This record gives sequence, C-alpha cells and structure tokens, in this order.
Amino acid sequence: MMMNMTKTMSLRLMNRQYSSTSLLSSPARSNDKWLNQKRFTSTSVKQEDELLVAQRGKRPNSPHLTIYQPQLTWYLSSVNRISCCILGFSFYFLTMIIGFGALLGYDVNSKKIKEFYDKHFNNIFVKGAFAYLFAFQLFGTLRHLTWDMGYQLTLKGVYRTGYSVIACGTLLGTYLWLF
Repeated sequence: MMMNMTKTMSLRLMNRQYSSTSLLSSPARSNDKWLNQKRFTSTSVKQEDELLVAQRGKRPNSPHLTIYQPQLTWYLSSVNRISCCILGFSFYFLTMIIGFGALLGYDVNSKKIKEFYDKHFNNIFVKGAFAYLFAFQLFGTLRHLTWDMGYQLTLKGVYRTGYSVIACGTLLGTYLWLF
C-alpha cells in the first residue's frame, strides 16, 4: 500500500510540473527530469515483489470460513461434490478395467470383478462407505432436480430439502449397507 501511495504522489507531482505543457505535443527535451529518470529498475520491482509476499503472508487464507457461521448448505454441497468425485472415479476405473481387459485379451467381466472384490475388499466399511455415498448422491441429485423445476427455492425450502437429503440418505445408506 505504501508503494501505491508513493506512485500516486509522484504522479501528482509530475502532473503539477507538466500541467502547463502537453507531453504529447511538445518535443522531448534532454534536460527534462521526468523523461531522463529511470522509471522501473530491477531493485524496485524486486522490492515490490518482496512487499507483496510479506503482505500476503499476513492475510488469512479464506476469511469467509472464519467470519460466517457454518451452514447446512456448505456441508451438503461439499459432501455432494466429494461423493460425486469418488463414485465417478470408481465407475470410470471399473469401466476402464473391463475395456482394457477386453482389448488386451483378458477375460474380465463382472463375475471376475466381484470375485476380486470379495477376495480383497470385502470389508464392511468399504461397502458402508459406498452405500452412504451412493444414497447421499442419489437424494442430493433429486434435491437439485427439484430446484431445477422451480420448487423449494426459499430459505425454508432449501433447509427442508437439505434435512430430507440427510434423513433419506441415512436410511437408504443403512439399508444398502446392512442388506
């Protein structure tokens, strides 16, 4: 900020000094102080960069996270995006395994993938994690489709659908996990 004030002050002084003559219409004179001075040197640019780095070090990373009270919509949006990425990556990974298996001549099908899963990943926690992610993603998508149709767009409606997503996602996730 100090550098900006210095530049502003020097521009004001220059404006006062040359207010009577136009720089564009008058020929450049060799004794003119403004035209002969070095405007930008490597040390001034380096000093400006150091000042900016020092100022950035004192700023908070995300002030909105510390200023505002956390809301349901923040958490639902974050979990919706994370669940979409995890489920999408898993789907594309399995699709690529089946596709590359077919290209390379391996006998890869859903039965072999299930056998591999049962042998290595038949963990109740993995099944539960995917069950809850799928259930949450399903009901979160229905929530967004409801908004796209123009319903539940008030603050009360947004919170109502948010709590519905949590409740229905928990019920379906538990059902998929245990049965």
